[in-house]
Amino acid sequence: MAADWKDWRPIVVNGERFRWQDDRCGSVLVRPETNPVRLLVVSPARNETPGLMRVWIEMAIANGWLTDIPQMQLLGVDGSRCPPEAVPFIPPTDSAETGTA
Repeated sequence: MAADWKDWRPIVVNGERFRWQDDRCGSVLVRPETNPVRLLVVSPARNETPGLMRVWIEMAIANGWLTDIPQMQLLGVDGSRCPPEAVPFIPPTDSAETGTA
């Protein structure tokens, strides 16, 4: 089944096509067209431009997003002041289930 790319913007980085969209909660979601199960989340994302998206995608690739880490989160800020820092994506958990505060 083909991915539904409605509302996703295309971008090419290093010869590979990706799709990205603003999730309306202050984050940007990025997926490679050839393997859309991989997910890059950039948050908080402000003033996202194609150039800044390219930097975030290149940073994620350099940190293993397309090879080792299928879901990754970048802590994004205005890339002109400070480059994003790559960290593995860890889905949020309900603290009541884990017993942590």
